[in-house]
Amino acid sequence: MRENQAHVVIVMGVSGSGKSSVARAIAQHLDYEFVEGDDFHSQENKQRMASNKPLTDEMRIPWVNDICHYLKQQISQGKKTVLSFSGLRKQHRQQLAQLPASVKSLFLYGDIDTIEQRMKSRKGHFMPPSLLTSQFEAMQVPDNEANTKLVSVDPSLQDVVADCLSYLQNDKTKAAHNM
Repeated sequence: MRENQAHVVIVMGVSGSGKSSVARAIAQHLDYEFVEGDDFHSQENKQRMASNKPLTDEMRIPWVNDICHYLKQQISQGKKTVLSFSGLRKQHRQQLAQLPASVKSLFLYGDIDTIEQRMKSRKGHFMPPSLLTSQFEAMQVPDNEANTKLVSVDPSLQDVVADCLSYLQNDKTKAAHNM
């Protein structure tokens, strides 16, 4: 892996899993740009979710396409990015994995009760806790997907971030040794 090659780190999981907090911490530590995937949702999608209606796969397509377009622009400019993105569907993860850069993914997981409690304690988010079940139902947990690590959200935020950074650093070290 060349040092000047653009890199994308994707932090995924259901709403309330901590992906934005983890992604921000990783971006700060690595001095990468942080990008919030939720910012790419249309107003219509946000209103639908706020109304306790889950998105369909068809509604997610333009959202994922917009994220890919943005990341391709970042990559073409040599910028390194950490994206917070639900990544619940395998087809969406595969689309992002095809970006013309080194892409590493971290899939945050935990039990529904823990995540629901976290969702209930946050304020001002468009995604209500009542949609968490639909997210778990839509979720296709990565199973042996390349460049993807499953990360439990049970430990503290600091420990989750440390686990993620360790994976990213070890992978970087392996790549340097393979040059």
